[in-house]
Amino acid sequence: MHKCGFEVNSISCPLRNLPGLSFSDKVTGFLDSSIRKAAKLLLGLIGIKKYRSILIKKIRNVKKSSKPSPDIMKIRSKNYSDRNKIFDSFYEKYITGIIDSNYQEVLTSDKSRWGKYNYVVTGSDQVWSSSLVGTKAALQFYYLSFVERDKRVAYAPSFGVHKLINHYFTHKNGLKGFNKLSCREKSGCDLIKNLTGQDVKLVLDPTLLLNADDWRKISRKPDYELPKRYAVIYSYELPKEYRAIINNIAAAKNLEIINFFDPDDKLHFLTGPQEFLYLVDHAEIVFTGSFHGTAF
Repeated sequence: MHKCGFEVNSISCPLRNLPGLSFSDKVTGFLDSSIRKAAKLLLGLIGIKKYRSILIKKIRNVKKSSKPSPDIMKIRSKNYSDRNKIFDSFYEKYITGIIDSNYQEVLTSDKSRWGKYNYVVTGSDQVWSSSLVGTKAALQFYYLSFVERDKRVAYAPSFGVHKLINHYFTHKNGLKGFNKLSCREKSGCDLIKNLTGQDVKLVLDPTLLLNADDWRKISRKPDYELPKRYAVIYSYELPKEYRAIINNIAAAKNLEIINFFDPDDKLHFLTGPQEFLYLVDHAEIVFTGSFHGTAF
């Protein structure tokens, strides 16, 4: 935005500070989830092949699963807290003009508070995801309901799904309130078309508006000692069978593994954004199930 000649402020409303679910949100979510689970269970019990295999897998997972000890949970909680501080420090250094706030404060503010701004922009990664963002209030925040319509701009937002189940009318009404609208994925453009009848532009994810040299300028080698040759895992959920494949590949190539998302591996879990850039840039292999892992 600075390169385009704009002065920029950024409203900071971290997801971890989301308001608690309202009673209606809880009921809706419970019913939606329960009905879907019950339907799949019934289909599995009567022998439908697709759902029977899902049912058997869930039964096996329940048998295998074991709850971590209180000591392990305490360590993980501390690691998550320390990780949040590292990311907050990065935001303060590289995201200019941060306005610390919370969703309820912004949503109930007078529209005149935002009168000095030419545009207010929302985007990008799953800001319109009902499952991730969760509450109706938070979705309204990301639909910019707190500013006048002519100021509302959506650049490369993502729903994170191909089909909307929860908060259908919140999405529909929110989308109709934009002056300028775009989307990051073709599936998102199709959702918007189905909800509003409007054709919208498919645009690049914001991370791809910077080139490799731009990112390398802020990358930084981690303070801890790195293996001579290593592979990186960047995936939120890693099934055991995938991990076994990764281990075999790494062993065959004599690579050590760095996993950014293992909260029990404090050394690597506390990797910040700058160090992440360096590690991905210098890895022999990157294993990822993430869009941004693939992009970088």
